[in-house]
Amino acid sequence: MSITVVFHKDCQASVDIISKVLELKDYKIDYKIDYIDIYHDEFESDIEIDVVPIIIVDNSEVYKGKDAFDKIEQLKNPPKSKKVRGPGMYNRSITIAPEDSSSSKKKSVKI
Repeated sequence: MSITVVFHKDCQASVDIISKVLELKDYKIDYKIDYIDIYHDEFESDIEIDVVPIIIVDNSEVYKGKDAFDKIEQLKNPPKSKKVRGPGMYNRSITIAPEDSSSSKKKSVKI
C-alpha cells in the first residue's frame, strides 16, 4: 500500500495527520509513505487542492480534510469479514415418502 500525504506546514490539521499516518506502523500495516508540503515542494497534480490535509491511497483514492482522518482510522480498524454459513447439519428438512407408494403426496419431516 502506498500513502501520499499532501499537507501545509502552517496547518495544524496537516501536522496532526502526519502523526496519525505514522501510527499505522503500530498496527503492523505495510505501507510506503510520501510527503508533499505544498508550501515548499513543487509538484504537478490533476487533483484540485482546495483543502489540506489530503491523503492519496494507492495513487487512486483521494481523501480530503476530515475524510482523510476517517480513512486512516478505517485502515487501523478494517471491517471484519463475516463468514457466510449455510444451514447447519440439524437445520435441514428432509422429505420421506409415505408407505403407500400410490400416493404422490410427500410429508416434510424436520429432524
